[in-house]
Amino acid sequence: MSTSARGYRRRSRSKRILVADQSPANGPLTARRVAENEARVRKVNEEIEAAVERLRPDLRLVPFVCECGHPACIVTLRLPLEDYNAVRNHGRWFICSPGHELTQAGHERIVETRDGFVIVEKQGEAAEVAERLDPRAEGQAADTAADND
Repeated sequence: MSTSARGYRRRSRSKRILVADQSPANGPLTARRVAENEARVRKVNEEIEAAVERLRPDLRLVPFVCECGHPACIVTLRLPLEDYNAVRNHGRWFICSPGHELTQAGHERIVETRDGFVIVEKQGEAAEVAERLDPRAEGQAADTAADND
């Protein structure tokens, strides 16, 4: 397997699935860092979801960004809006490209594998951070305002 400039190893040339290179040169992917990275992308996906709701384009599959904890990941996932909203009903759940889940480090577990994406649930400290940064959670706006002071 070769390693790309972004720290990902190519798993398969035909599928071009990338997995994180968790070598020390890229720094440790701590639970907090993973959850913060995923929450940042989830916020982008919330903006995509809001635009789709507002504009109502004729899309069966909506493009969302992989919510894995890898800072350099830019994989696009296509899924029905209903599936995205079902995942977003849970503050600890995220959508990831197959192979991007971080189950080995204990930061998350696979909830379900679907066609083209995986649903993962944050565990431990990562779960606490994910819930605190969840834009759909009650009281999250107050937490964000306090963080910006």
